[in-house]
Amino acid sequence: MNEKKKMLSSFITWISRYRIILSDSIMAWISFPLALYLRLDEEVFRLSRELILMGSFYFCSLAVVVCIFFKVHKTIWRYVSLGDLIQVLKAATVSVGVFSLLLFFIFSGVFLPRSIPIIHWCVFSGFLAGTRVGYRIILEKYFKHKSSKTSLRKPVLLIYTGNETEIFLRYQQQDVESPYRIIGLLDKDHHHVERTIRGIRVLGALQDLQNILLHLPEPPEQLIVTSDEVPHWPLQKIVQTAETFGLKVVRLPFMQKNKRPEKTIIAEPIAIEDLLGRPAQIFDPATVKDLLQGKCILITGAGGSIGSELARQVASCAPRKLILFDHSEFLLYRIDRKLSCFLPHETEKVTLIGDVRDEAYVRLIIETHKPDMVFHAAALKHVPLVESNPEEGVLTNILGVRYVADACHACGVSLMVQISTDKVVLPKSIMGATKKLAEMYCQALDVVSSTRFVTVRFGNVLSSNGSVVPLFEEQIAHGGPVTVTHPDMTRYFMTIPEAVKLILVSATISCTKLAQTGQIFVLDMGTPVRVVDLANQMIRLKGLTPEKDIKIVYTGIRGGEKLHEKLFDNQETLMPSGFQGVRLASSPLVDLDTLLSFFDELTSLAKTRSGKVVAMRVMEIITTLKESSPSKADSVHEP
Repeated sequence: MNEKKKMLSSFITWISRYRIILSDSIMAWISFPLALYLRLDEEVFRLSRELILMGSFYFCSLAVVVCIFFKVHKTIWRYVSLGDLIQVLKAATVSVGVFSLLLFFIFSGVFLPRSIPIIHWCVFSGFLAGTRVGYRIILEKYFKHKSSKTSLRKPVLLIYTGNETEIFLRYQQQDVESPYRIIGLLDKDHHHVERTIRGIRVLGALQDLQNILLHLPEPPEQLIVTSDEVPHWPLQKIVQTAETFGLKVVRLPFMQKNKRPEKTIIAEPIAIEDLLGRPAQIFDPATVKDLLQGKCILITGAGGSIGSELARQVASCAPRKLILFDHSEFLLYRIDRKLSCFLPHETEKVTLIGDVRDEAYVRLIIETHKPDMVFHAAALKHVPLVESNPEEGVLTNILGVRYVADACHACGVSLMVQISTDKVVLPKSIMGATKKLAEMYCQALDVVSSTRFVTVRFGNVLSSNGSVVPLFEEQIAHGGPVTVTHPDMTRYFMTIPEAVKLILVSATISCTKLAQTGQIFVLDMGTPVRVVDLANQMIRLKGLTPEKDIKIVYTGIRGGEKLHEKLFDNQETLMPSGFQGVRLASSPLVDLDTLLSFFDELTSLAKTRSGKVVAMRVMEIITTLKESSPSKADSVHEP
């Protein structure tokens, strides 16, 4: 009995797996005699029955092979698309064409009228396409009827028409588990107003959003942005308009056109990066890949925000060896695990726990592995913390840079890239001052060394460790208040991936004749953003109202902080680099021996743990070096 059940189960499984091939075979078998009947009418009965049966058999066999070749049996009928139907027509054309040629050669064209192949093609392709389209139409009507009973779906308004919108509408209309009920569409202009996409009407243009929301008979619960091409400013306007109506704005995840989603499509929150108000810079990745492919690359601070993204982007360029160096075991483990998922098999990965303040170990690493390039991202970057621990700032941001740079110079490394910050411009904080001295040291070495020392300066990066974005997110999640230091405080912001791309572009420029020795590479950060505006936008993205749902509290400027940051000072000459998103700044060079003397002094002071003395001396040295440099105020043009 059990054996019979197993056999029956196996047979049912086989039928389920190959039912499409079986269905296509039956239609192929029927199509030939039907085509003969449509052309010859009752004269078909005068033909030899054996001849018709043999013809049906041979055509069926041929058609099955051709259909399998074109993979038409792998189509899921419920989701059949135009591309699938094109494959069906190709299979029908090849099948009928080859079969007709065989008949012609066998019977020399005497047996059949010349119109038979055309009629046969129409019948067979109609069978194949019609069954698939018919099945989908019936099923969609079934799902539509079934989903109409679901009253819990939330009404939503889609913003922007296009391919993504059509794909989403198609999938959600077939998905009974979808939480959305689409009540209308908005386009970027009035070109498609009053037209429909899959039965959903285009109500108006984006500029009509407020008026449409006022007059809709059924107000939506959410606005869903369906395209990634929405400019930043319209997106800000959408969020602001939605806030006045108490609506949340979300966006669709990326969807592949020809791939059925494995689960119900759920819209995602809009990222704060989408509201930056500045377009991301575009660059040619092939240029960067040419620089890094097949090379040995060392990244210090590889577990940090910038260092880990550097590791990911460098890894995508297939270097010969990638060395990850960081003092944090956890951060190093995390980036090592992430890279293991997509690191090219030809790239050797080395993970090293250590401190850039360990001169002997840093020299040993570079002597042993002989990297072609070193990206130095290790640093202490949190202004208030470094302000409270100035000696640590000196030992990491000055001494650490000195040890890495000296090892690169001594071991003949081709290129070292030093990651800097806008806090170095007219520094008020110990962090900014120590990073400024590090900039000066790399500039001085760039002039005298065969190693190319490149310094890349930029402002804040969104969602980095210790930045305001994670802090604001945490505060909003806890119901507020959101703490902002000053209502007028501004900062330059850039996404981490974009900043790293431009760091790599800067490294590429340094290998050309465009960049002279001793220059600073400054990333184009766009216009400064008020921190309180950033907080307001993040609150709105959660569907909340600033000051009503989430309070904003001003805590006052902390030690070392400035109200506004700049990317250049009045002693620097700004020049174009020839690459979008990167500019060059020429600043007065400081004698290397002078810097070494100051470094030795600061290192001795830092090791005594005399924090106040160290802080005072750092700022005195910055003032001394600034006063000894000529002003170039007339040549600077602050962006």
